[in-house]
Amino acid sequence: MIIIRNYKPTDKQSVTNFWQRSFPHPITKKSSAASFEHQLNEKGLLFVAEKSGQIVGSCFAGNCGVCGYIHAVTISIEMKQTGIGGKLVKHAIKQLQKIGCNQVKLEIAPENEQVDNFYQSLGFCVTEAAQDTVNRYTS
Repeated sequence: MIIIRNYKPTDKQSVTNFWQRSFPHPITKKSSAASFEHQLNEKGLLFVAEKSGQIVGSCFAGNCGVCGYIHAVTISIEMKQTGIGGKLVKHAIKQLQKIGCNQVKLEIAPENEQVDNFYQSLGFCVTEAAQDTVNRYTS
């Protein structure tokens, strides 16, 4: 059974290891490490999918007070195409709405068609295409 839940401080090493395996640019890089560390400490905006005590997915969200952001979603290779990503995003949206975010935004590279289709299936739509570098989406 998959459990979607908020990140807990005891998850730090597992989540850090999971993200380092999941992304080609490690979170320990100076440009993203501070943001990731801040998110680990900001209650309620980092979510995990857990199966049999193992982290198999994570959603890194944030907010600016008015709107929320989905910064990244990652799922372990063996759990892709199981619906976990959608569950994580929906959970993040609900949590962001609870703290007053009426709009949730995200950005993806326009050539990433699989991710584009994933977010559109969750109700996101392109609101702006910026110089072929990023598509901005709003739920």
